[in-house]
Amino acid sequence: RNLGLPGIGQTERPIPAPVLEALLESARIEPDAEVRSQIAATARRLVTPQAFALANAVLRHVEDLDDPFIPLLAWWIFEARIPSETAAVTDFIRNAHLWESPIAVRHLLPRIARRLAVEGRRQDLLRVSELLRAAPNPASATALLTGFEEAFRGRSLSGLPDELLSAMATSGAASRTLRIRQGETNAIREALALIENPSTPADQRLLHIRTFGEVRHPDAFPVLLQLATSTPPDPTNAKRNTPQLRSAAFASLGAYDDPSIPTQVLGALRTLPSETRPAAFTLLLHRPAWTRLLLAQMESARIQASDIPADFAERLRTHRDAGIAQDALRLLPATAPASATPADVQQQIAFIEGVLREAPGNPYAGEATYTQRCASCHRLFFKGGNIGPELTRYQRDNLGTLLISIVHPNAEIREGYQYITIETQDGRSLAGFQVDRDNQVTVLRGLDGQDLTVTAREIKEVQPMGRSLMPEGLLSDLSPQQLRDFFAYLRISQPISNP
Repeated sequence: RNLGLPGIGQTERPIPAPVLEALLESARIEPDAEVRSQIAATARRLVTPQAFALANAVLRHVEDLDDPFIPLLAWWIFEARIPSETAAVTDFIRNAHLWESPIAVRHLLPRIARRLAVEGRRQDLLRVSELLRAAPNPASATALLTGFEEAFRGRSLSGLPDELLSAMATSGAASRTLRIRQGETNAIREALALIENPSTPADQRLLHIRTFGEVRHPDAFPVLLQLATSTPPDPTNAKRNTPQLRSAAFASLGAYDDPSIPTQVLGALRTLPSETRPAAFTLLLHRPAWTRLLLAQMESARIQASDIPADFAERLRTHRDAGIAQDALRLLPATAPASATPADVQQQIAFIEGVLREAPGNPYAGEATYTQRCASCHRLFFKGGNIGPELTRYQRDNLGTLLISIVHPNAEIREGYQYITIETQDGRSLAGFQVDRDNQVTVLRGLDGQDLTVTAREIKEVQPMGRSLMPEGLLSDLSPQQLRDFFAYLRISQPISNP
């Protein structure tokens, strides 16, 4: 039956009052999550007062707190009205008594604060301050500040309106990270002490390490360098200074242009855990002067060509600095053609298909090959990195799709995994794929799996590389049995070992 609801793409218009009352009653008592989803989707297309009334009813269902769709559908009702009706959105949030709604606190308030703050306009920042002052409890204020902090990642908080700074201080919910971004001396001192203390929980140390890569402070530089490069004499501390923490410290050091950095990193390279070396190589490729020091170490045989991972070697050979690329080609000659022809690709695929038909493989034996060649970038079940696409839900049972992706990774690059380089105003050369972007910052995930946040004003040039981060020739040196074992592991339907 046609209830007079506007369709997708139609101009927003009111629905008859009896229909609205029926929908509101249904939204309040409806037990079916799919129906509640449809009500939220419908609300987005109604005139603002009716849309907000339905949103209010949908957001009251505590059982939808962890639903993957309904909170997001509710947010889209409000997001669609920013910036055209921003004042109506903030007025509704302040007056609709949603502060006690768990869904609103977890899903709605952070998104609204982030959406308002990401533009950085004074009027919108003042609206954030109004919401903060209206927040009746710490949970609501914390939710708002969480979204605000996400909007300001990579940026200092200088220049904020006094009204907002006052509201943040009055709320008492400003995190230490926000206070660091404000340049608060005590917060900076506290955070550095927490980083240096191996007894601090790892997640706190990691948060502050990454913060000092976005908000540069001279007192943070020596702390980060010490953590990244030193070999603690105390085995207990060595266990607490995990590869993850040290890799994050290397990533944050890229923001600091100090001549002692490459010297100390190169000196520590051989003693670094294998899990941490990619972050060290990534750092050395940040600045041309540092990269030349790396090549000089190779020239003098202090660092062997075999020490350079294949993906880093390829980046050196294709470096935009002609001198660096020329030296890299001499010191790190390519072992495979730069790009296989279609005939080469089809020939290799046919060869592998024939090998796999000859006999079954042993997935337990193939796990070692996967770990060596794929796990640093790809996650399969509970193992692996986060540089490339997650493979657990990939079509691994489709051998044709799987083979073309491995043999010729540049044939079709999945959206979101295009390889780009960013040249910064301060001379850094960053490479990886873009994991997030707004009009203020770009977040780049590098070859070491670390995320770097670069502000728009820091970016000098962005250049797509037109190829995948995954190297070609990945399987070229494997024996037939190794190929069978590798694909037997890659195509398993459930994990065969413990986390």
